[in-house]
Amino acid sequence: MDEKTLALLQKNKLFRNMSAENTALCAKLLSGRTVTVKSGETIMSEGDPSDSIGIVLSGSVQVVREDYYGNRDLTAMIRQGGSFAEVFACSAVKLLPVTVEAASDCTVMLLDYGKLSSLSSYPFYPQFVSNLLTVVSDNALMLNRKVEIISKRTTKEKIMAYLSHEAKKAGSDTFTVPLDRRSMADYLGVERSAMSARLSELVKEGRIKVVKNTFTVLKCHCGLDKDQ
Repeated sequence: MDEKTLALLQKNKLFRNMSAENTALCAKLLSGRTVTVKSGETIMSEGDPSDSIGIVLSGSVQVVREDYYGNRDLTAMIRQGGSFAEVFACSAVKLLPVTVEAASDCTVMLLDYGKLSSLSSYPFYPQFVSNLLTVVSDNALMLNRKVEIISKRTTKEKIMAYLSHEAKKAGSDTFTVPLDRRSMADYLGVERSAMSARLSELVKEGRIKVVKNTFTVLKCHCGLDKDQ
């Protein structure tokens, strides 16, 4: 494993408090393999065995669900340093219920969760398992936040809930979101055209400012239109 890849792995929460030597050995024992994919290409498909954990070394990936009619639901956007599919690997689910796609040109490392027991005789095993549990818990909280957002009654409320969360995460009223308009609509579970119309209304009402993917949430005391 080259030094650059190892340095990127060590920034991932799965390898927190593990030495470079143990991180490299852990990845080797889990048959870690690096895959480079172009934007839009599929990394994991719905129906694939759920026995791999992915780590984003560069670029970003998105986790999507698609129903029988082709409607897309963006479950998560994972950027460099993040991981994906560990929730399914650790569960009793044998086949993936989602598809993982490259949101940009990216490089990921895939780890074979089925070989986790091969780590049990090594002193870093308890730390790795603890890290894995933390990552799974963090992702559960992330999904819970999404449920809170999409459970809002109107499109405007969903947009403002999402933007408020992003502002809080950024620690600033002005921030850049990782989603383009299509992905944002998929994440919120709304039509793109309807979302664009509501965004324009929010700008006119003085609640937000928008410059491409950079938003500013303006503090005001006006209520949201409950019919939109």
